[in-house]
Amino acid sequence: MSNRVAIIVGHQGQDGSLLSNLLRQRDYTVLGIGRESMESWGAIPTQEPCCLDDAQSIFDLVLSLQPVEIYYLAAHHASSQARKADDIYSDYQLNMAVNTVGLLHFLEAIRLYSPKTRLFFASSSLIFGGQSLQVQQDELTQVAPSEPYGLCKALAGQICKDYRRQHRVFASVGILYNHESSLRPAQYLSKKIVAAALAASRGASQPLMVGNLDAVVDWGYAPDYVEAFTRILTLDAPDDFVVATGAAHTVRDFAAAAFGCLGLDWEQYVVQDPSILTRSRSGRVGDSSKLRRLTGWEPTLTFAEMVAILVDQASVSLERK
Repeated sequence: MSNRVAIIVGHQGQDGSLLSNLLRQRDYTVLGIGRESMESWGAIPTQEPCCLDDAQSIFDLVLSLQPVEIYYLAAHHASSQARKADDIYSDYQLNMAVNTVGLLHFLEAIRLYSPKTRLFFASSSLIFGGQSLQVQQDELTQVAPSEPYGLCKALAGQICKDYRRQHRVFASVGILYNHESSLRPAQYLSKKIVAAALAASRGASQPLMVGNLDAVVDWGYAPDYVEAFTRILTLDAPDDFVVATGAAHTVRDFAAAAFGCLGLDWEQYVVQDPSILTRSRSGRVGDSSKLRRLTGWEPTLTFAEMVAILVDQASVSLERK
């Protein structure tokens, strides 16, 4: 077994899949923990099933593997056009279990059984709640979540701070802004826009309904973001870091770029319908100067380049079907 073992909690999601590939390229032995199963790459001894709500199973796992790094990427989350607004009880239950309680078990496991392990926690810009477009958020911006997901992410970030302050656990927090790749689930807006553009290029006439064309988003490229995760864990001390491009673009910009890649006028295919929104977007744009200064991280793609890659990859995928 490699002497560099990493655990990725939430390895089947977009970021987990990208991170798993990146770490394997760097000769890590990787154990991925998903919703219902575990998967390993490299010579890892057989492990008992690990459940995020079962502290003892997490303690046993960390004690056995002594991982050098743990990436806690698991999240209960939905896009602003897919989230149900009528079941706040279940929403809080799931967010607490996945976004907060599971993380707490891993932090305690590190404290008790593997003090050299470094942990990265994937938080979200939604911890800031509503912010105006004129204000970029950084690590000192007041936390003011306005929904279960953001609130539970904020609580989890505070737990990381408490463990590093009181127990010297290396627990860093990445405050992540929107980041896209071809691995995004179909219900996400970026994926819907790209799919609609490709369908239109093939003669489809069904319009795409979006909630708010003027919504402002700080959009980045997901492979760049997982690179940031790894750089954060190479620093001498744990801390909180905004991971963002700092560039503001609207949904209108995204639609224009995606349809434009295919020589189409987006206005002929996209219709605004505010009734489909379950969460209002409030123009969060991140200031990642601290991350850039301390790690040298920079986005590798412009907004237009990112959208073009998403369209190209989706087109290739369609042609293979």
